[in-house]
Amino acid sequence: MPTLTVLLLWAIVGACLHGAINHLASWNLRRENHISAYFGLMCFLGALYALVTSLSLYVTDLEAYRRFDLLRSSTLAPLIAFIPLFLAYYADQRPGRLEKAYAALFLLHHLIKSFVPGAGFLSSITGFSIREHPFGGPLPSANGPLGWGGYGMYLLYLLLFLFTLRAITGLQRKKQKRKTLWLSGVLFFTILAYCYDLWADLQGFPRGDIGEYSVFLFLLAVGVDLGVRRVKAERDYRTLFHSIHDGISIHDAQSGQVLDINEALARMFRMTRDQLLATNLKE
Repeated sequence: MPTLTVLLLWAIVGACLHGAINHLASWNLRRENHISAYFGLMCFLGALYALVTSLSLYVTDLEAYRRFDLLRSSTLAPLIAFIPLFLAYYADQRPGRLEKAYAALFLLHHLIKSFVPGAGFLSSITGFSIREHPFGGPLPSANGPLGWGGYGMYLLYLLLFLFTLRAITGLQRKKQKRKTLWLSGVLFFTILAYCYDLWADLQGFPRGDIGEYSVFLFLLAVGVDLGVRRVKAERDYRTLFHSIHDGISIHDAQSGQVLDINEALARMFRMTRDQLLATNLKE
C-alpha cells in the first residue's frame, strides 16, 4: 500500500508532466518564448526527480540507496542549474554571465560530488538506516559526517537564494506584486527548510530532504502564476479581438481554413461565427 508521501510524489509527477507538455508545446509554436522553454524543461526534470524519489523510498540496502541517490541528484542538478536562468527571464531580463557561470558551476559540482572519491556529500558512510519520514512512511538514509561535497552544495544553494532575492527585488521595482509575492513565499519556505536540513546533517539526523522538496513548491507557485497570466492574456485578446468594429479573420495560409473570426466580420457576411468558421476562404 503506497504511503501518503509516495502518493503525494506521484501526484507531483502527474502535475509536472502536465506542465512540461503544456509549456513545451507552447514553446514549439513560439520559440522566442524562453519562459515556456525553461519552465517546460524544469517541469520534466521535476517529474523525473519526483518519480525517482518515490521509488527510492522502497530501498532496503545501502547499495540500492547509493544508486537511487545518484539518479535523484542527476535529475535535480540540471533542474537547480536552470533556476537562475529562468528567474532572469521571469523578471523580464536576460541571463547574464553570473547566471550562466552558476549553472555551469552547479553541474560541475554535481559531477565532482558524484564521481570523485572523497568529494561526496558525506565524507564517509558509517551506516545505513530506515527511519520514519517526516511526511510519513519509511525514510532510507545513509549515515555519516557532512563532507566537502555537502558543504559546497549548501554554499551553492546560498548563492541560489541570492539570485532569487535579486529577481524579487527587480520584480518589486517593476511593481509586479503577484510575482513578487509568489517568489517571496517560496524563498521564505525554502530558507527554513534548508536551515533544518543543514542542522540535521550537522547532527547526523535523517532529514528527508525537505529542502530539496521545496523545488516542487517553486514549480507549483510559478506554474500557477504562468497559468493565471495565460488566462488573463487570452481574455484580454478575446476582448480586444471582438470589440474592434472592422472585420478580422485568422486563417491558414495553405488551406484557407478559417481559424478564428471576430463578431464584426460575422455581421458583415450576415452569418453566424460557427457558419463562417466552417467555410474555406478560397471558395
